[in-house]
Amino acid sequence: MSTVVTLEGLEAELAEVCGQLNVLQARLVELTAAALASGAWEQWGIHTPAQWLAWKAGLSRGTARTVVAVAERVGELPATASAFAAGELTLDQVAPIAAHAPVWAEAEACALAKNTTVAQLRRVVTTYAFKDEPAESPAPVQPAYVSLTPRADGRWRLSGLLDADQGGHLERALAEARDALFSRNEGPASLADAIAEIACRSLDKVTSTARRDRYRTHIHIDALTGLTTDGNGLPIARWLRRLAGCDGSTSTVIASNGHPVEFSDPKAAIPAVIRRHVRRRDRRCRVPGCESQVVELHHILHREDGGDHHVTNLCGLCPRHHRLHHLGLLHIEGDAEAPDGLTFANAQGVPFAGGSVARPPTAPLPKPTGSWRHPLGERLKYDQVWFNPPATTTRT
Repeated sequence: MSTVVTLEGLEAELAEVCGQLNVLQARLVELTAAALASGAWEQWGIHTPAQWLAWKAGLSRGTARTVVAVAERVGELPATASAFAAGELTLDQVAPIAAHAPVWAEAEACALAKNTTVAQLRRVVTTYAFKDEPAESPAPVQPAYVSLTPRADGRWRLSGLLDADQGGHLERALAEARDALFSRNEGPASLADAIAEIACRSLDKVTSTARRDRYRTHIHIDALTGLTTDGNGLPIARWLRRLAGCDGSTSTVIASNGHPVEFSDPKAAIPAVIRRHVRRRDRRCRVPGCESQVVELHHILHREDGGDHHVTNLCGLCPRHHRLHHLGLLHIEGDAEAPDGLTFANAQGVPFAGGSVARPPTAPLPKPTGSWRHPLGERLKYDQVWFNPPATTTRT
């Protein structure tokens, strides 16, 4: 028995499904905005809201970043948010408005979105010169400066003010460094990570051995008290000392009264055959939801606590998660050799939940309050698109 499907009936049902999808996507944005506002995504060593959403909702990183970007601005876009929640706009239509349209133009951009394709809308809002903003009084000129000062707790405080050209160079350098870290770690990097990357690159280019030693970062351990300090005599936190020695690839010199009294034992290094086995076994960071293939070897039971180099006690962690563990923000236990032998928990001891949280719906799908209309699909004359600036501004 065959069912006759008319074009009108098919398109009517398609419009209803599209409206339902739009409403659900709008609700996903609302939930993401709530996670951003409450900080609920900041758990278990998650680097960014997009990583948390991609893991929990089973989304691609690109889609998750889009949802987060919309969630960050949805409170400023009342007309767009209302149409989105009513099922009249798709996520792909809302995203370019959230990314490019100023507050004063969002209502008109929303109206335009209802009649244009996503490609047309993106071209309009990405190329339109939104320059009609209230004039500002010129700020007094201040000399450029950068201040880097050590704190009593061993950390450093960075602050500064740069001129336009200096800031532009730094911004692009930081963007490139973050992109390089993203490519290597398959995950986002913070500005702090980018600054450290630029610093490491600068030091790596020093070819002279004497000059290299001059600018090397040293960690000093007092043989009598165990106090760990840097080259400036400032204390280094215990977690940082443990992190530096965890991978087993560093050498240690312990001094007393300025004289070396103990050198690291060659047996302290992880044997090459063990290192190869663990890297081949894990291939990526073992933390659930992390896709980084750049890993450091971590001792589950730390060396200082009696841990050894057995494969059951070694696992691969990306540099970020390795750092978070030693900071006490990520707990790891179990047998690393077993496929599911490791358990991970946050700083409060709450264990990771597994995979996507998606489950079959237990209630009827939401009904759109608006009507979904597909874009007109006609040719758009881009030079005739105009957004009306606020009456209180002056067009330049």
